[in-house]
Amino acid sequence: MEFFDTSKSIVENLYLLSGPILTLLAIAGVIQLFITRKTLIINSKRDAANLAAQQIKDYSVRIIPKMTKYDFSLIKEKIEKTKIEIGDFNVEYLNQKLGAKKVSEVRNERLKFLVLWLDVLNSMEAFATYFTKGVADEEIAFSSIGRTYCYSVENYFFEIADCRNLKDDNSFQNIIDLYKIWKERLKKIQLTKEQEELMLKLHQVNETKIDPIGTK
Repeated sequence: MEFFDTSKSIVENLYLLSGPILTLLAIAGVIQLFITRKTLIINSKRDAANLAAQQIKDYSVRIIPKMTKYDFSLIKEKIEKTKIEIGDFNVEYLNQKLGAKKVSEVRNERLKFLVLWLDVLNSMEAFATYFTKGVADEEIAFSSIGRTYCYSVENYFFEIADCRNLKDDNSFQNIIDLYKIWKERLKKIQLTKEQEELMLKLHQVNETKIDPIGTK
């Protein structure tokens, strides 16, 4: 096979060759783009995993001690945690469930420790932001501290809700968003476990059947 047609000029031969060459370059470019994209995805996943690990450590080493400090301050003053069903994270819900007078009383009890519980919530908000914005891998964090985090949010439900009203409903929004995601996942895990236990019990039931006389 001849690459050059001797009956044509050099310019014409180069023009004919340019088509296959450009095609090969285009294919090489697509392959390189695919490799680059795959490498970027791998690096992004690695970075997200590393950030998740860092945040897990930060939650355990820095945030939990802040929670403990606030909780012990309440215990020292003999201030009991307000028991309330978890619902909308806003003052309106607190007033609806507890009454405006009770909400005011609880709020006044905690004002003495305002700096402590705001420090807790601000730290939790910063922690949650990494995951709600997709910067860190929330699935990795969930497997490690999902239950602990959800418990903490429920434990500080009053404090979070008391910071929010209809005019300012974005305060600590990342705390709430992450809580809702992880709480639903915990519910699914629990329901799946219950379903598996129920199916196991179902298979263990011995079913007895009596056939009518003459049918066998």
